[in-house]
Amino acid sequence: MKIAIFGNTYAEQDRSAYLDFLNILAEYDCRISMEHDYYQFLQEAQGIDLSEIEVISKNGDVNADYIFSIGGDGTLLRVVERTAEYNIPVLGINVGRLGFLADCPIDEIREMMEAINSGDIEIDERSLIHLTSTSEFDSNPYALNEIAILKQDNSSMITIHCWIDGEYVNAYQADGLIIATPTGSTAYSLSVGGPIMIPDSNSLIIAPVASHSLSVRPLVISFESKIVLKIQGRCRHYLAAIDGRSEVFDLTTELMIKKSGRKALLLKKKGYSFYNTLRNKLMWGADIRVTPPQGYHL
Repeated sequence: MKIAIFGNTYAEQDRSAYLDFLNILAEYDCRISMEHDYYQFLQEAQGIDLSEIEVISKNGDVNADYIFSIGGDGTLLRVVERTAEYNIPVLGINVGRLGFLADCPIDEIREMMEAINSGDIEIDERSLIHLTSTSEFDSNPYALNEIAILKQDNSSMITIHCWIDGEYVNAYQADGLIIATPTGSTAYSLSVGGPIMIPDSNSLIIAPVASHSLSVRPLVISFESKIVLKIQGRCRHYLAAIDGRSEVFDLTTELMIKKSGRKALLLKKKGYSFYNTLRNKLMWGADIRVTPPQGYHL
């Protein structure tokens, strides 16, 4: 089994946890490759001997059966952006805080390896969105969570004109506008009052950030729609955040956001439940007065 490892070099974790993790992979005869920066982090900051591990260069190809992302949700988003073109399932191993997407604790890696070895796993396919613009930019254009358009130069609001499938929808006067996928419905969009959507919903969320109009609320549209945005304001530039990767555009730049042909393949144990994750990670509907029933008879 070939495993490619990507990780967060800022993660605070005991050296013994990393050693245990690598030793468990060795027990399953895994051939390991590792991204260059994480390789240096483990070798220099943690003092771990990695002489038998292949190094993946910054823009090098990834050849593996599975990719392990070690960190939190931000690390997993970066790994998906880096590796989506290879169609390799990604396991999010959590050494961060919430771990909504990266939901496998590092101390449960043995159980996960046993599930992989026995085939007791499933692939959770998540659709990505794609950004194009009338000017060039450096970031990877694919997002798993969201693309957010935000004010950049000063404290004044911006006006974001929005067309959906060629039809004019609205002029959002706000601090920004979020275009979120169902996966991103529990991220930035949630913090501005957007709805929670199950991962296989064929929809996008358009959610304003600090809208100046009380009548403007988040809008749910088809995932197949094409969204065109044109920005006006007193400032000279605005910001586009693509899963947190920032690009600065001037006001003459127009944007189009649409569904990508690429998908993120997230590795899960069989029986994974999105609703269970909502309850345990976001404390969704938590109420100490209520004990869930054992089941139902229908």
